Amino acid sequence: RGYRRIAFIKPYDAYWVDGRIQGAWQAVRDSRLDENAFTVYPPIARQIADTGENDVAGYDAMRAALHSGIGVPDSEAGPWGVIAPNDYTAFGLLRAISEAGLRPGQDIGLVGFDDDPLSGSLGLTTVRRPFETLGQAAADMLLRELRGDRSNLQVRLRSHLIPRTSTQLLLTEPRRHSSGAIKETTRS
Repeated sequence: RGYRRIAFIKPYDAYWVDGRIQGAWQAVRDSRLDENAFTVYPPIARQIADTGENDVAGYDAMRAALHSGIGVPDSEAGPWGVIAPNDYTAFGLLRAISEAGLRPGQDIGLVGFDDDPLSGSLGLTTVRRPFETLGQAAADMLLRELRGDRSNLQVRLRSHLIPRTSTQLLLTEPRRHSSGAIKETTRS
């Protein structure tokens, strides 16, 4: 969608967060962005014991990121794309972004994970894991194991991006009209 700077906000350590960071880093490489275009913030995450604190941790981390310049739109480099480790954390990021006077999808892009039901009503773009397929694959692996098949079977499943308004970024470009005048046009 045109984001040239990507920040993964990692307000806490959890075993599954690093895998999502690696996936984001791979996507940045695959899109041929400069390696300096990807940032993990903060550099040292705090340990979190209660998952009920994810939105608070996200809120605090996003406020600090904005204070450090991460996420702040720049007329030369354009808006930031920000990734949260899950939707609950993204809800806190959304609150900090809104309080800073920024508009998700226009001044900053935001993506979460897990497609929480609240994500749709908030317009949060999210990544949905294929839960039904995951359950079927787990059951198949269990049945193989019960039959004595001890092979090291590994299953990879595709997640699905659910685009919503938090990443709608409409870029405005000057375009010459047939009369020679410059006309503003928008593309997504």
